[in-house]
Amino acid sequence: MARASKEKKIIVGSILREKRKAAGLKQHEVAKAISKSRSAYAYYETGVTMPDYDSLSKLSRIYNVPIEIFDGESEKLSAPEPVYRNDWDNSLSFADLSKFEQEIILKVRAMNKPEKERLTDYLGMKDE
Repeated sequence: MARASKEKKIIVGSILREKRKAAGLKQHEVAKAISKSRSAYAYYETGVTMPDYDSLSKLSRIYNVPIEIFDGESEKLSAPEPVYRNDWDNSLSFADLSKFEQEIILKVRAMNKPEKERLTDYLGMKDE
């Protein structure tokens, strides 16, 4: 990845902060999901450093946004999709889940396609 300008780092940081807050997550929760320290993630949000491609890829999956949003190609930020849905209780939000359940969801959202396929095979599920 080419060296990012200070302005781009700040823009990416503000997108990350907005998406994290909209999802009701804390910095340390997101950092753990992408295998980074809380301070490293905080540096991303404050524009001190730019996440590497692998981290941006995981973050785009966690926040359910296209990775191109971090290149400035998507002007309008879309609202995050609900992290948890079921037919019997539409009022359940991510914040209502236990920390353990939240951590599982974050880990699954950060997985790439082959990792998700292995997990769904293991669980005997079909990936949506």
